[in-house]
Amino acid sequence: GQPLDKNLLERINTEMDSTYAELKQFMMKDLQAGKKIVTIGGDHSVSLPALSACADFFDDLAILHFDAHADLRRAYEGFTHSHASIMYNIYNQFSNVNFEQIGVRDFSEDELKTINSTNRINTYFGDDISDDRLKNKLHNQFEEILDRLSGFSHIYISFDIDGLDAPYCPSTGTPVPGGLSFHEATYILLSLRKRQLNIVGADLVEVCPTNSNDLGKGYDEIIGAQLLKHIISCL
Repeated sequence: GQPLDKNLLERINTEMDSTYAELKQFMMKDLQAGKKIVTIGGDHSVSLPALSACADFFDDLAILHFDAHADLRRAYEGFTHSHASIMYNIYNQFSNVNFEQIGVRDFSEDELKTINSTNRINTYFGDDISDDRLKNKLHNQFEEILDRLSGFSHIYISFDIDGLDAPYCPSTGTPVPGGLSFHEATYILLSLRKRQLNIVGADLVEVCPTNSNDLGKGYDEIIGAQLLKHIISCL
């Protein structure tokens, strides 16, 4: 529970800069070869090299970001490459990237200020999802999001499984009530296919295996595998 020594923290951040830069170069070679990138991870920070490579490679890029969290913190507990900072890092480094965030319902005051200060980030909050679901307006909101995405030549899907409502991912590290249902998420993914939008990369992160003693053994993995199937089909 004690904060890390400042010198050690700076060393970790510096070494992560070097590691991610090296990984990014591998991914740039794949993009130059006409390939698409799919990252399957642990915490959301593993997607940074792929996102950075796509942002560098394509003139315009929209990130469709499913998440309970905005991930727009400048740093988290001193770590500049944390899972809570990934979208801030991309937003701060690349002016050609826009964001469509869906399901955000756990965020800081500074993150909200960032969202409200720019037209590059459109955030559809968890409360909005719940309200529109009750008012039978959810379909219209999804179509508006898809319409905005249709204005971009290149789209990257970044799917943190905690963008789903907590019962769909009970073992993930930071579940939050009030997210998307499985079918609402797959509706958006299927709609991307139907519109034939150009998906250039994707990730699925934060899927955590269920404890073998839990009654719901395997549930998180099943949901994750089904989501991954739909995500890959978009590519």
